Amino acid sequence: MHGFFMVQFQRFVNDRFGAGTWEQVQQTAGLPGKSYVAVEAYSDEELGRLVAAARQVSKTPSDVLLESFGEAMVPGLIESYGGDLDPAWTTLDVILNTEATMHTVVRRQSPGSSPPPLRASRTSATEVRVSYASPRRLCTVARGICRGLGRHFGETIEIEEPACMLRGGRTCEIIVRRRG
Repeated sequence: MHGFFMVQFQRFVNDRFGAGTWEQVQQTAGLPGKSYVAVEAYSDEELGRLVAAARQVSKTPSDVLLESFGEAMVPGLIESYGGDLDPAWTTLDVILNTEATMHTVVRRQSPGSSPPPLRASRTSATEVRVSYASPRRLCTVARGICRGLGRHFGETIEIEEPACMLRGGRTCEIIVRRRG
């Protein structure tokens, strides 16, 4: 797991649930005092332990927790990777080009990190379809990032997920539509 993700998760937990919550989460996960660096890679198992602990400490269902995290992570993503984005892009353009821009940079700058390969295609002027297949099964984070991008660009979006690995699908198929 990319360190940026871990750093952002720590920030999200403290911002959403209050100062000191991260320490509780780390303690519950059996990782007291562990520090994360944005350009390092960490085990997926470690993230799983932190998410499970955050869910337990905050009493928030995993899907709600992870989608909220994805949405909250967008400002950090834009700050870190905004220079790789075309200034004319909107929500759908960023989603369509995530693999070729941000994920390519992550793979180059942080060997050992493995962002999930995304296949995205524009199905109309107002719709993008994303195919996500990762053993991490973090499609809820992806949906949250889509929502956060919509908020960042001041656009109203709708998300539909006709297939999902969490519901037994081979992949997650996420359809993002811009309204208005």
